Amino acid sequence: MKTGLRPADGLPRAKADRHLPSLEPPVAESQSRARKLARRVGLVGASALGAGLSWLALQRIGIDKIGASLLKATPRPSRRPSPAVSTSWAASTSS
Repeated sequence: MKTGLRPADGLPRAKADRHLPSLEPPVAESQSRARKLARRVGLVGASALGAGLSWLALQRIGIDKIGASLLKATPRPSRRPSPAVSTSWAASTSS
């Protein structure tokens, strides 16, 4: 029995339950079909309204203006290295 080949209680082997029961209580179908359908239709309608208003805003502002603003806002890397110490400050304090 010390090697674990036979059950310690001497009874025949019992298969382990691989699937534990859910801790969540079972959910009862509380909504009718019509209510579920109305909720889905409302979600689709709200999504379509949001997409339409976004398209209208893009048309009013202008996609080309948005693109130009984005390109102007991106920083460009500096081509020349910045000096470690400002020479104007050093010249004004030494005199």
